[in-house]
Amino acid sequence: MTQLFIDFARSKMKMTINGAYDFVDVRDVAVGHILAAEKGKTGEKYILSGRESYYG
Repeated sequence: MTQLFIDFARSKMKMTINGAYDFVDVRDVAVGHILAAEKGKTGEKYILSGRESYYG
């Protein structure tokens, strides 16, 4: 992923594909895990999502 950003910034990308990535701060993920462990229910699933970033 880092190399993708570097190549894009240096105009080295020969092609792009429209799409998106969802970035989330690792600290928020850690808090989400803690809250799920403390307050979650067995068998439930949680989506720990951040901010969707579009490219292409």
